Amino acid sequence: MKMIKYLGIVVTILLAVLISLGLAIPSFEYTSVVSINASPGKCWAVLHDTSRMKKWVSGFERLTLKSGNHFQAGAVYELIIRQKERYVMREVMKEIKAPELASFELTNDVLRSEYDFMLAPKDSKTEITAHYSITGNNLMWKSILVLSKSYLQDEAQTQLDLLKIEIETGDLEFD
Repeated sequence: MKMIKYLGIVVTILLAVLISLGLAIPSFEYTSVVSINASPGKCWAVLHDTSRMKKWVSGFERLTLKSGNHFQAGAVYELIIRQKERYVMREVMKEIKAPELASFELTNDVLRSEYDFMLAPKDSKTEITAHYSITGNNLMWKSILVLSKSYLQDEAQTQLDLLKIEIETGDLEFD
């Protein structure tokens, strides 16, 4: 009987800690960077080529324009990613300045993510910086996402590394 009581106390403490994480850290940010041996124009073209996204976005299925004008601020897209499950997300283009900046807001059942892709020439290469701001949709998701920050950051860096490979070795001709 004491064992059940102690187990109940431990579970209660763990839940309290988990919930307090969401209260203490309701959102967080991280940045990933990659340097690519290509012009900003070529990087921009591959970054926004939906026929190539499956090569650098894990589980990418499709991106469909739902409202607004393609590649203009306010455009609303449906993004579908298939990993173990099928995830349907809403993506809104907040700002675009080709070939320097693309800013988005992505929402789904779990989170709201604001992210920017910034492209800048640097030492005859292009540096792409992806900056993310993540907020869980409820207290439990806020807590879980805080614990997942390093995983999310690693995934963002992996995507940029795969994008680099696609740009540097892909078959896109670009002047």
